Amino acid sequence: MKSLLRLFFLSIGTVALTAISAFALDVGATAPEFSLPTRDGKQVTLSDLRGKVVYLDFWASWCGPCKRSLPWMNKLKRQFGEERLHVLAVNLDTDKDDAERLLKETASNIPVAFDAAGSVAELYRLTTMPTSFLIDGSGKVLQVYEGFHEKDEEKIESAIKEQLEGGIRHVKAN
Repeated sequence: MKSLLRLFFLSIGTVALTAISAFALDVGATAPEFSLPTRDGKQVTLSDLRGKVVYLDFWASWCGPCKRSLPWMNKLKRQFGEERLHVLAVNLDTDKDDAERLLKETASNIPVAFDAAGSVAELYRLTTMPTSFLIDGSGKVLQVYEGFHEKDEEKIESAIKEQLEGGIRHVKAN
């Protein structure tokens, strides 16, 4: 009986923890911190990007929609600049050369980090490729976009613009 009770309470605890972690990336939640190597051999951490709106995209070279999203992210970078919007593409290929080939094919100039082990992807609980997160300057998740469809570009761009315009407002003193 004692072991049945222990099993029961362990099960309840496991279910409770699973339920809590399943909602880790709901809109309004704090985006999980990470540190990853970049193309130029440096490290990028999410906390280094505080104060900027971040478009964080997880992709892989074998993902068809990802191949279409890379050129669009180049456009985002040009359209909004890097002053307040930081586009960061996190690659999940186990072979960095596969990623580099696709980046060259698409003439991508967006910042890229590598998560070959998938540990950051796991933190973000990816279920679809690509998956992107719009994160505000304080590190809160504003939107989650699963998959990539050209028809959604305008909606995403509008959400970015709205966030950038709704940021810190400066009042001129007379």
